[in-house]
Amino acid sequence: MSAQHPDYLQKILTAQVYDVAIETPLDPAPNLSARIHNPIFLKREDMQPVFSFKLRGAYNKMANLGPAALKRGVICASAGNHAQGVALSAKRLGVRAVIVMPTTTPAIKIDAVKRNGGEVVLAGESYSDAYGHAKELEKTEKLTFVHPYDDPDVIAGQGTIAMEILRQHPKPIHAIFCCVGGGGLLAGVAAYVKRVRPDIKVIGVETVDANAMTQSLAAGKRVELDTVGLFADGAAVKLVGAETFRLCQEYVDEMIVVDNDAICAAIKDVFEDTRSILEPSGALALAGAGYYFFNMAVVPGKKSFVTNGTVQLTKSTPQYKQKLWYKQVTKQHWQLRSAKNNYLLRANYIPAKNSAKTVIILHGYMSNKENMGAYAQLFHSLGYNTLLPDAEAHGQSQGKYVGYGWLEKNDVKKWAEQVIKKNGQKSKIVIFGVSMGGATTMMTSGLNLPKQVKCFIEDCGYTSAKNEIEHEAQALYNMPAFPRFPLVEILSGITKLKAGYFLAQASSLAQLKKNTRPMLFIHGSKDTFVPTEMVYKNYRASRGPKQLLIVKGAQHAKSYEHNPALYARAVKKFLAKYAK
Repeated sequence: MSAQHPDYLQKILTAQVYDVAIETPLDPAPNLSARIHNPIFLKREDMQPVFSFKLRGAYNKMANLGPAALKRGVICASAGNHAQGVALSAKRLGVRAVIVMPTTTPAIKIDAVKRNGGEVVLAGESYSDAYGHAKELEKTEKLTFVHPYDDPDVIAGQGTIAMEILRQHPKPIHAIFCCVGGGGLLAGVAAYVKRVRPDIKVIGVETVDANAMTQSLAAGKRVELDTVGLFADGAAVKLVGAETFRLCQEYVDEMIVVDNDAICAAIKDVFEDTRSILEPSGALALAGAGYYFFNMAVVPGKKSFVTNGTVQLTKSTPQYKQKLWYKQVTKQHWQLRSAKNNYLLRANYIPAKNSAKTVIILHGYMSNKENMGAYAQLFHSLGYNTLLPDAEAHGQSQGKYVGYGWLEKNDVKKWAEQVIKKNGQKSKIVIFGVSMGGATTMMTSGLNLPKQVKCFIEDCGYTSAKNEIEHEAQALYNMPAFPRFPLVEILSGITKLKAGYFLAQASSLAQLKKNTRPMLFIHGSKDTFVPTEMVYKNYRASRGPKQLLIVKGAQHAKSYEHNPALYARAVKKFLAKYAK
């Protein structure tokens, strides 16, 4: 707030919206709540008299006009929802309302405006076209223009939604997702939330073919689009507002862009669970929430909840000697093409003297082969050649998405085949992995593998990608019910569209049921990242010979570091029995 800018907290708190608009409920969604084992609530703006939040801003603007301006009448440009809000507000205030709408506006919205007494004028194919014509009529007929978004009173009216949400849901909220056309809703919500609860993220969502706010924020200035897609017609805006852009620059945490497939998936998910049908613009926020979590979970990049990249080695680093050995030992560099998408995958290979035994060592989520040095040294000391691949989209390997073991399992099979090709038919192969690598090991066990693969060792792998991500959403991301709606299901749909698999497909349990080879299961008793309870389910699922080691006091992926002697003994004994 400054002398040049309004105090939006005050404007929102004093907004005149409730003469015509209602405080919409934050309704529980029982089916969705049951699905993700958390209470889910929906902000029901579809219950407004015009079925949209746009009524709030339109009425607040018009209620703040002077008598002379009201007497002359008002005019607006809108693809539909703002138009209905202006028409109903004008009817309630007893003033004339001229509504300029694009020729592409659905008939249902045109008819709704007419029923509320609005004089409909059709002009142009987009909001921007209709806006230009409305500004001409404003001058010729001396009407007062009611902007759909770029006006402090309109922004304040939309901001009352945030006021209601925070009052109705005082418990923690991770993020609020807002659909974005010109930016009025996003600006109003962000302006209020960041003054009252700055810990809550405010995230805007646009379509890929109407992403003016995303481009503008990236450029640091307003960018006008040449054309916009019309599937989400309510958000088809070529140029965002000057005031909305200023507020979004100051308060918005992130923008997300989604495609039509994601919007359709969101509409389908909501309908199946609630029997409510969203219009495409209304589904934007939900699709964006799914993409937000998709980017956090499946797209490679820096993650706050795991170690990213290669850990720097110092003398204070746990298991320093083993890791130093790995760093200094001579390595061969192997490569192959991924089983899917033909990505180039790279690995380090360390031969043992006159050995036919090879262990394939699989790293965890957002880690890489260079962080697996202590394990490489352990197996090498037991007489094993060690092959350490970088999984797809990790380390030096190409790839776009994280497969949570489901995509990677087929690559592991190819690595095993390469070992046999290079080292001969008498090869004896062990597959070992930690965390996501442990899950990959278990998922690989259900494949039709070469006979040379003798056994498996998995350390702290999860039961399925879906189960793990649900756990992360609740325990790690601290995402309460409201922003998660119905996050995991939408994420799964997006993952299928983008990466080619559903999260529930990536199941260690399902693959273990096909496995008949020996497997050693290892897990720390204090693991909260992949809950220790998961290992018992995995252990029971495997059909082959099996052993279980719970390392008391060990946290996630720290069992070897926590008790190296116990870990090494268990591994050595297991290998002596099953990899002879």
